[in-house]
Amino acid sequence: MKTPILALKKAAVKKLAAAKTSVALDQWERDYLGRKGAIREVFQSLKELPEAKRKAVAQEANAVRTELVALFEKAQKKHGVGIAEKRALKTHTIDVTLPGVSTPVGHIHLVSRMIERVTDIFSSMGFDIVEGPDIESPYYNFDALNVPADHPSRDLWDTFWMQEAGEIGRAGRIANQNDSRRLLRTHTSPGQVRYMETHKPPFRMVVPGRTYRFENADRTHGFEFHQIEGMMVGPNISAANFKGILTVFFNTLFCDIQSAQGSKTNVTSEQIKVRLRPSFFPFTEPSFEVFMWFQGRWLEVMGAGMVHPEVYKHAGYSAGEIAKIQGFAFGGGIERLIMIKHQIPDMRLLYVGDLRVIRQFS
Repeated sequence: MKTPILALKKAAVKKLAAAKTSVALDQWERDYLGRKGAIREVFQSLKELPEAKRKAVAQEANAVRTELVALFEKAQKKHGVGIAEKRALKTHTIDVTLPGVSTPVGHIHLVSRMIERVTDIFSSMGFDIVEGPDIESPYYNFDALNVPADHPSRDLWDTFWMQEAGEIGRAGRIANQNDSRRLLRTHTSPGQVRYMETHKPPFRMVVPGRTYRFENADRTHGFEFHQIEGMMVGPNISAANFKGILTVFFNTLFCDIQSAQGSKTNVTSEQIKVRLRPSFFPFTEPSFEVFMWFQGRWLEVMGAGMVHPEVYKHAGYSAGEIAKIQGFAFGGGIERLIMIKHQIPDMRLLYVGDLRVIRQFS
């Protein structure tokens, strides 16, 4: 071998004792413990030894290497931070006077946040939160809601019908429970019928979800949007109950609106009022449009009415049960509420993915 092991150890210990700086320690590590160091050369030369001596020399070399590593670590602690740490400090400096880099934080989309807020408010008033399928049958979307077969909403140009193989479209046919056609629901009201099929009065429930209509998109309309629809059914339920619940709902939802001057406004029940105007919907009788007095003007926010007896019949209620109950139903657009609350002029801004818009509501 080029250098006896014990002589190598003696020389290494002597040089380590003389190394007082990080540069010297770094050089010592390369000379003795590095990939091309003296200890490495000892192990590489083992193949030149007779097999009888090879094992003993290898054990002695391992012992020397272990001892030198321990001495090196002790020297590092004695003379300050380790070589690697000092090297990092030299190459990676930090200017503490520079401003910090903020970490981007994601947030929930405005539509999802509004759905959560609306359902939380109704849940606090005892309403069940239920869901229904986006793909519906004509029976639940139309017939069960007292929408006649000749109603315009059944036309191909108002409803997205699911196309079957080799079919162009079959809108306008009288639907029934055995009708195999499917469509994208035009409102979330089918969820109300499905709920009534498995629940008896008294109850109160709301159905949030996506809806689809064959419409041209503009600032207040879209072919895909979100609705919140609900109903409350039981003995002696009246339009007065409905008006009271909506008054509480709107005042809770808009209680943190910022005024046009930028100061926070505490909206009370005296500031947001609700009024009902007669209207027509096939599934309610009487029907009315709901307006709220908000920031100095009346705004139309949803449609509503007392549940039509035909809807109860389609849900499986008997004539005796129907005679003992009354109920109201209502429905409105989630995007409409967002536009009012955040003063957004065009609902399409919610879906274009423009970060300049989205980041304003983080």
